[in-house]
Amino acid sequence: MEENKRIGLALSGGGIKGIAHIGVMKALEELDIRPNIISGVSAGAIIGCLFAAGLDADSVKKFVDQTKFGKAFFPGFTTKGLLKHDFLKARLKEYLSFEHIEDLPIPFKVACTNLNTGRIEVFDEGPIIPAVAASSAIPVLFSPEKIGDNLYSDGGVLMNLPAESIREHCDVLIGVDLIPRVEIKLKQLSGVFSSMSIAARTFYLTIQNNSAKDIALCDILIVPEHIEDHHIFSFNKVEEIFESGYLSTMKQKDHILAQLERTISR
Repeated sequence: MEENKRIGLALSGGGIKGIAHIGVMKALEELDIRPNIISGVSAGAIIGCLFAAGLDADSVKKFVDQTKFGKAFFPGFTTKGLLKHDFLKARLKEYLSFEHIEDLPIPFKVACTNLNTGRIEVFDEGPIIPAVAASSAIPVLFSPEKIGDNLYSDGGVLMNLPAESIREHCDVLIGVDLIPRVEIKLKQLSGVFSSMSIAARTFYLTIQNNSAKDIALCDILIVPEHIEDHHIFSFNKVEEIFESGYLSTMKQKDHILAQLERTISR
């Protein structure tokens, strides 16, 4: 694109389904589409900060494979019965060569829920890892992250697709939504992990409404096909989820390229 035309990429939350973001980015790289600014929440914050640090899709996929992404979500309980993000923080520290958000090569914004004020808060400066850990701290499962004098938790509670946070900074905004509003089958709420699946479904239903206004702000919306067949605990479906993001983006390539071309010609 022309230098004065900026592409934004907003990455939603979705637990392990966040791996679809890597597939989307892999496809965009093959189409020679590089975002100039990125926003992320929850799983989208984890993946987004790595892209903002300059890693390509293959490198981020390597991070996921070597990290055993499930351990980032279930490393061990604290004395309060909540999970800690120490494992995720340690792995991000190994991969990130930047300490502060404002030092990242690609501008990056992280959406978190401020539990003290009850409002969404978007970080675009300060230490990267605490902000990402806070943004991905799923309520009830994870301990909130203390930043300054406040406690922060999963930004998806109030803004699961952080498009608004970067809309004014880009000419074309691509959003990736991992929690579309769809009817699911009974078997997806049954089985060994039924309690987790029901909890996840309930959480999804509470946050889907908050995505509507952000979806409307996107010029291009990518919803990986059959992403609803997976849940935030589908740790054995990494490759399928990655492929879903990649193939769904490539299926839209003509629309994506046409939208970018229209913007360039303005």
